[in-house]
Amino acid sequence: MSRSCNFNCMLKNQKKFKNFFNLLDKNKNLEERLCIAQKALSFATYNNVGCFVSNVLENFYCDIAESLPVDNIPQTYEPDTVLHVMTLSHLIGGHTRVVEKWINLAPERQKHSVALLNQTCEISKKLKDNVKNKNGELYIFNPNDDIIKKAEKLRKLAAGFEYVVLHIHMDDPCALIAFGTEKFRRPVLFFNHADHLFWIGKSISDVVLDFRTIKSITKARRGIKTPYLLGIPPEMEIAHAKPCDKSLLRAELNLPQNKKIILTVGSNFKFTPFKNKSFINYAIKILNKEQSALLYAIGPSMEDKMWKEGCEQTNGRIIPLGPISYGEIYFKYLQAADLILDSWPMSGGTVVMDAILFNKPVLSLDNEIGQLDYVIKSKSFAKTQEEFIEKALKLLESRSAAQEFVEDLKKNYLIENDFKLWQERLRILQETMPKIHVVKRDFSDDIYNIDDYVLSLSMFKSEMQCTKNPCTMFFHYFKYLLYKYVINNKKRKIHYLELFISDL
Repeated sequence: MSRSCNFNCMLKNQKKFKNFFNLLDKNKNLEERLCIAQKALSFATYNNVGCFVSNVLENFYCDIAESLPVDNIPQTYEPDTVLHVMTLSHLIGGHTRVVEKWINLAPERQKHSVALLNQTCEISKKLKDNVKNKNGELYIFNPNDDIIKKAEKLRKLAAGFEYVVLHIHMDDPCALIAFGTEKFRRPVLFFNHADHLFWIGKSISDVVLDFRTIKSITKARRGIKTPYLLGIPPEMEIAHAKPCDKSLLRAELNLPQNKKIILTVGSNFKFTPFKNKSFINYAIKILNKEQSALLYAIGPSMEDKMWKEGCEQTNGRIIPLGPISYGEIYFKYLQAADLILDSWPMSGGTVVMDAILFNKPVLSLDNEIGQLDYVIKSKSFAKTQEEFIEKALKLLESRSAAQEFVEDLKKNYLIENDFKLWQERLRILQETMPKIHVVKRDFSDDIYNIDDYVLSLSMFKSEMQCTKNPCTMFFHYFKYLLYKYVINNKKRKIHYLELFISDL
C-alpha cells in the first residue's frame, strides 16, 4: 500500500471511529450502547485510527462501573496474594510467557492466581503448573456470559487479593467495568504488553508497567506521566542453558547437516512489507550472497503468498514451516540454527530472549515501532538494511564473530534483565505502589495524529478498506433499517446492529 493511500485510509478510519461515538451518543439502550462501544474498541485495535487511548470510551465504561451494585464485594483481602487477569492465554507467543515467568519469579511467600475471562482454547501446562506451585487458583470465566456479568464476577473475585495485574487484550473492556470505580479498593497494575498499539485501561491503572524506554509511546501519546519500568520477566536459567548436539537435532528435525541454517520466528503479520521494503527481500539478498544458507520461518506458511513467492524465487531455500507451539520442537529448531533473524518490520521480544538463552547469534533491524532497549544498545542491532545484510553474512561466515555477538547481547540483556534485577524491581514496585485504587478519568478530547509511526502500524491492519461500492452502501442502509425500525426480537436486533455498525 502506498503512503498516500495509507494516509487516506487512516483519515477514513478516523472518520469511522468518530461515527461510533455519534451513534453511541444518540442511543439510550445499554445493551446496544455496549455493542457499539465494543465495535469501536475492536475497530481502533485492528484498524489504526491515529490515537492510542480513547477518553470517550474509557469514561463510557467507567460510568457503567459506577452504576454497578457493590453490596457483595469483600471488604477484606488476603495479604501476599496477586490476581493476574487475562482475556485468554495462548500456547504460542510471548503474552502468556510473561504471566508464567512473572509467577515463577515472584516471592515464594506470595500466592498467585490467574483469571481467564474469555478462554476458548487449550491452557498451557506451564501456566497451570506455575499457578499450582504458587498455591494459587485458576479461575476460568464462562466466555458466553455477557460483559456486565463477567465484570461483576471479576470485581467480587479481585477484591479478595492484595493487588491485581492486568494482562488483558487491547479491546477487552471487562476489567474497565470491574475496576472503573473507587468503590473497588485494591490497587490495579497494567502490564503494557501492547505498548505500540491502541488499548483500553488507562483510567483504572494505578501503575502502568513498561518494558522499554526507547521509542516507548506511554508518555508521549497516552499522557501517562509516571510509568514504571519493570521489564519483561526473564528466564532464571539465562546464563546456564546446556549446549546440545546440533547434528543430532538436525537429524531429528530432518534438516540438512551441511547447510548454514537461518531461522526467523513470528506471526505472518509481523513481516508485512512497508514502504516497498520487506523482510523477504533482505532474506533473498543474504541467501544470494551465501549460497550454502537456508532460511526457515516459524509462523508463516506456504499458504501465505509472500512466503510462497519467496520460496519460489530462491529455489526452495526459503522454507516457511507454519505455526509451531512454544515448547520442545520450537526450541530444537532454535538450537539447530546458525543464526536467528528477528522479524521485520515488527520485532519480536520472546525469540530474542530465547536466542540468548541458547547462545545463538541474533540480528534485529531498526523499525518505526521500535525494539527492546537492550537489543538497540547491542551489536545485534542494525540501523540500516545494508548493515543488517553485512552483519548476517559475517555471522554466518565466522564462528568467532557469532560468539562475540552472543556475548555482547547477553551482556546487554543481563544489565537490564537479570532475573535478580527484575525481582528487585518487583520488590520496589510492591513497596511503592498505591495501597488503595484510584480511578484517573480524563475528560479532554481524544488526540489524533498521523505520522510515520502511526502509518507504519496501519500496514498490519487487514480490515482497513479505502472504498465502498454502491451495492455495499445499499446493504449498509438496509441493515440500518432492520436494526432501527423492523426487528422486534432482541437478539436479532443486536445482530443487525453489529452488521450495520461494521459497515459505518
